[in-house]
Amino acid sequence: MSFLSRVLLIISLSFVMTLVLMVILREPERPGPALVVETAPLDLLARPVPRIHRATDVQTAASKSSTDADGVDWTMQDARDIDGLPAEAMTALAGCVVPRSPGFANIIFGEFKQAGQTDVAVLCVRGPSAAVYVFWGGNAGGADLATLLDFTPGTVIRTARATDISVEVRRELPIEPGMPLQIRHDGIQLGNGCCATTYYWHRGRWRSYVSAD
Repeated sequence: MSFLSRVLLIISLSFVMTLVLMVILREPERPGPALVVETAPLDLLARPVPRIHRATDVQTAASKSSTDADGVDWTMQDARDIDGLPAEAMTALAGCVVPRSPGFANIIFGEFKQAGQTDVAVLCVRGPSAAVYVFWGGNAGGADLATLLDFTPGTVIRTARATDISVEVRRELPIEPGMPLQIRHDGIQLGNGCCATTYYWHRGRWRSYVSAD
């Protein structure tokens, strides 16, 4: 066999092995029906985010409380006055108030991007809008926006554990196409009263599905 023939044979075998490994290591995904979740209306996404000035509006908001449909009292607290948040995250959340009650802090920790990395998620409220910000590894640089919505009292975020998501994605729930069946890390559950949506980071973006509250 000539030298050129050997080179071509090696290249062909390498190509075949690469294809085999891609098939073996490919992560299966749930095909699912069309996405059926609550999303922010277009006018909300286009609306400029109102700024809250610490000297006036934040202090006023922090002194007020609201009551949700279940009679639970919520206090709006300046994010930078909350103990337990990384210092960098506090700086990035300037202008945010966080809905707080004895049972819900709306600041959660979990492995939202990959197993072994502890991330921080915060429900940030500015005026009529609410956003869930995620700080990868607790670092404020490049905080990720998981979702944006109209705020109503009683909105909470929880850590959705990987074991619970693994069970739910195998049920007949409205799940976004592309949601993986092999769950490798935690997600974020956003709920209000009877309804909840779970957000899961997969292949560079957030996937979501309607989940049990």
